[in-house]
Amino acid sequence: MTFASIKVITESFVLLDNFTFANYTNSHFEKEYAINITSDELSLTFIPQNNSLVFVNAIEVISISDELFLDHILVTLNPSGFFEQFSKYALETVYRVNIGGATLSDTLGRTWENDEYYFHPPINTSTSSYLVSTNPSAIKYSVAAPPSVYATARALKIASQSQGYNLSWIFNVDPNFISLDLSSKTRGLAVPYYYDFISYSSGSTMKVSVNGNPEFFF
Repeated sequence: MTFASIKVITESFVLLDNFTFANYTNSHFEKEYAINITSDELSLTFIPQNNSLVFVNAIEVISISDELFLDHILVTLNPSGFFEQFSKYALETVYRVNIGGATLSDTLGRTWENDEYYFHPPINTSTSSYLVSTNPSAIKYSVAAPPSVYATARALKIASQSQGYNLSWIFNVDPNFISLDLSSKTRGLAVPYYYDFISYSSGSTMKVSVNGNPEFFF
């Protein structure tokens, strides 16, 4: 079944098209999507290609807060502006990263990976992780992540301003889809903030680069 090719569709969206497990070596594989359902039923259709077989272990449907998916999202790259009617799209969760903290999971089975897996360059000795004291009331969308995700941050250890400041992570994305880049934006030191924006990707890799003063947290 490793090379089996499948297509997964709903009434309105193609979630997977000509997808295979050939590039995955783990014992299991998960896919997560957010879809705005306007009827009483959700239909998922798995279509094997070329007489292949696919084993589906579990399907879980969970309701999520409307606050997490707004219809007015900032577009940061060309064409810049605002992305309207966001709820009409199927959104795939590609990465959850815990900046400065260990890999962890919540009660919904969602997993935030340690950000060191995505460092660029891979061994980044110029950064340090920090514990952050957060006020729960300052977390606007508490359902987006557990408090422990907001309790860590990462900062540069570079003291001299003559050196270039750079914190970089690299994430592979599918260039055939519009990519949602989930990012944190602070209005002060170590303040939790939930912020969505759209970034169009023309290649198979999207590079997320953060630059700033080393005394700031990211």
